[in-house]
Amino acid sequence: MDDFSARIEACIVVELLAANVYLKLARLFPKEKSFFMELYQEESDHAAILTLSKGYHQIGKLPEHIVPDSFPIIDETLTLIKEIKAKLDSTNISLKEALEMTLELEKSVAEDHLQKILNNEGDSDIIERLRTLQTDSRHHAEKIENFMRSKNLLDRP
Repeated sequence: MDDFSARIEACIVVELLAANVYLKLARLFPKEKSFFMELYQEESDHAAILTLSKGYHQIGKLPEHIVPDSFPIIDETLTLIKEIKAKLDSTNISLKEALEMTLELEKSVAEDHLQKILNNEGDSDIIERLRTLQTDSRHHAEKIENFMRSKNLLDRP
């Protein structure tokens, strides 16, 4: 597997692990299950879009700079996800703590990288799909903040 495919694969792992975090939260907070299941499904969809992107790369139709050019950026997000999963498995956390962790995840470096790159790309089918993925992720942060606000769990207005 070439380096670019390996980076796409790592991004797929990030999305799937994030999906699993939301699935775990749906189980931990049954009253908020529908909220977390919606995020779970969207993260799973992101993994599917990235899998499609990998196929576009294999036929030479995906610009290589779309995916973070180094594993440290991806690894930073993977580390964050693993820390969140460990906290979920080892302690009783409040809904507020859980939402704060997921908000941090949704604002991670890997998500920021994709936003900056896609803003400078032309239009093509795959670029539009990746923009959808990125927009959904940005909406995740907004969704989480709005949800926190609705539960009076957000420290800032």
